[in-house]
Amino acid sequence: MWRSLLLRGSLCVALAAAGLAPSAWAATPVARCEAPSPLRLQAERLQREHAALPAGPRKAALAMELGRVWSRLGQWAAAEPLFEEAAQGLTSPAAQAAARLEQGNVRWARRDRSGAQAAWSGAAARAPEDRWLALAVEINRLRDPAVPDRAARVQQAHGTLLALQAQPALALPAAELWGWQSNLAARAVEAGAPLWPMAEALLNAVAEAAAAAGNAPRAAEALDALSDLQERKGQAAASLATALRALALAPASPYRDLSIGIEARIGRLSLAQGDPARAASAFRRAVAHIEAARADIPITYEDGSSSFRETLMPVYLGLTEALLARSSQAAPADRMALLREARGVVELSKQSEMEDYLLDRCAVKSALRREVYTPPPGTAVLYPIMLPDRLELLVETAAGLERFTAPIGAEPLQRAVMTFVAALRSRAPLRAQAERLYRSLVGPVAPTLVAQGIHTLVWVPDGALRLLPLAALHDGREHLVRRYRLATVPAMQVLGAATAVPRPLGSDVLLAGLSEPGPVVQLLSPGMVQAIGVDAGPNRGAASTEAQRALAQALALPGVKSEVETIAEQTRGRALIDQTFTVDALRGSFRANPPAVLHIASHGVFGDSAESTFLMAYDRLITLDALQDMLRGEGAKPRPLDLITLSACQTVEGDDRAPLGMSGVAIKAQARAALGTLWPVHDQATLFLMTDFYRGLGAGQGKAQALRAAQEALLARPGFQHPFFWAAFTLVGDWQ
Repeated sequence: MWRSLLLRGSLCVALAAAGLAPSAWAATPVARCEAPSPLRLQAERLQREHAALPAGPRKAALAMELGRVWSRLGQWAAAEPLFEEAAQGLTSPAAQAAARLEQGNVRWARRDRSGAQAAWSGAAARAPEDRWLALAVEINRLRDPAVPDRAARVQQAHGTLLALQAQPALALPAAELWGWQSNLAARAVEAGAPLWPMAEALLNAVAEAAAAAGNAPRAAEALDALSDLQERKGQAAASLATALRALALAPASPYRDLSIGIEARIGRLSLAQGDPARAASAFRRAVAHIEAARADIPITYEDGSSSFRETLMPVYLGLTEALLARSSQAAPADRMALLREARGVVELSKQSEMEDYLLDRCAVKSALRREVYTPPPGTAVLYPIMLPDRLELLVETAAGLERFTAPIGAEPLQRAVMTFVAALRSRAPLRAQAERLYRSLVGPVAPTLVAQGIHTLVWVPDGALRLLPLAALHDGREHLVRRYRLATVPAMQVLGAATAVPRPLGSDVLLAGLSEPGPVVQLLSPGMVQAIGVDAGPNRGAASTEAQRALAQALALPGVKSEVETIAEQTRGRALIDQTFTVDALRGSFRANPPAVLHIASHGVFGDSAESTFLMAYDRLITLDALQDMLRGEGAKPRPLDLITLSACQTVEGDDRAPLGMSGVAIKAQARAALGTLWPVHDQATLFLMTDFYRGLGAGQGKAQALRAAQEALLARPGFQHPFFWAAFTLVGDWQ
């Protein structure tokens, strides 16, 4: 979580105490679609004042203040040069040492271990007689788990701390002392169980002294860290009681990260102790704090880890589980409201993950539907919710929202899915696996689907379930594709809007295909080539002309030319193939005569983030941001694409976030729907399926209906019965 870096102490316990990773937050600018927070407004004000000052001690002092605010926001890249400026411009050795100490903290947060150690050494050198400063440097150095004799050195630092406290002439301001006591407690916790009594004593001392002095935020932080330690020790009841004491003090804190951590722990412990009502209340407050602090929460941490997975998802999932538990105990009149609230939290979680994937909150907000979607008769929306001990299934139809449970936990379910997907990709026999997964994922809700005459099933998956094509599941008599029109959405409020009736296909179709790549091969890294899944021989990724020629041959897609020409003739669309499929040509063609359907038949990879997702044109790579600029920039028509088809793209094997790339393409292109593949598919199978799919669209069928018919037709062809050939094709978004 974002951290408070003090002059001589750092208490990094806010969300770490909630069992969530205490990573430093990355320097992420405020999105233009979000209002800046008060803390960020303060930073921006100080930035203006700092810029207006001439060089000198006053400017250096303001740099120190501004650096601390940026540090509080986790804007480490912005903070570090300010501390360097302060260290160079401040006049007193003590102030210079303080700046170097802060600089070391920032470098540590940025994973620059050697740089941090150098800055801390520089701090000690500025004031070699300052015994408190020497202790501060030592405690900071003990953050490194590789430090020799770490536990012994932590004990030695504790002895030094007690000795310095006993000397009135060396007395520190209370806040500084609390900071170093808390910092040392954190090092003691890290050093292992034998030093936990020391940590507990230090934290109790800080909590009592801060509370007596009326410093509620500091007391709450110490109690939160103490609650975390008690939970580590298996003292659940004591941990909960301490967390409740911290909560009583936390409202006085201006920092919402502290409240989020405390509330998350109270929710988690209450749920474990069988009190879903208190758990739900705590998690609701945590979510409210998250939403209020959203502008200050970066999408990724400085170390590249996901703020969604480390910070937000555990809170959202905890609230969902608490609401479901409450619904089991509620009267019928209250049960539906609790289920709808749980569904809303799932939606919020999925929206946040999509923002995390795209590194772009504004794009997701622009695709967000404000109204609640009510499925029409014949359509069902299925939300699988994976919990450690079970699978919860929320199913919404025109008749309302229902809840079902399957006795399979998240880990075994995800293992089963990954095994099944690997078998799919390798064309292995998989009937038994397909039936087992059907019994867990669809079997519990099947009677409801049959009773209500459901013909369209909209899937809102999570985790490894995103890699699973529902079409390949088997109920013992037939594959699911024979029973339902299937569609996937990242969230019903993101790409979950379906038009009432199918739109006519018309002739405004633009097709782009790459059967023989050109200069773009020079831009492919070995990692990209590996992700695409081709083998260009021992010189793969080399820069020589021979190696590039070999790579181009390996990347050739002989069936693309037939695919593009056939569909262009069938739809009377415009086609760009090979040398004519350049980035500039695609942009120009789109803007000169904007189509309703864009079909791209070329290599592409959906990776674990927008930054690792790309498409290949003849001359250059197309990233998601470039696609957005190309299709939605100045000169493009304002109405969205009805469909973007990516017939030769694929998700990175085994990466459960990669399928979000298909949703990302639709969002960035402002398309109502996207059609893509989860793995590389046989050229002839793709040609057959795409031809039938567009024929169905031309005949007035909806997208999901046309895809189902095309998959069934392919399944009926000799040699194409295995789901490998037809199940990879996935429709994301508007299914009409």
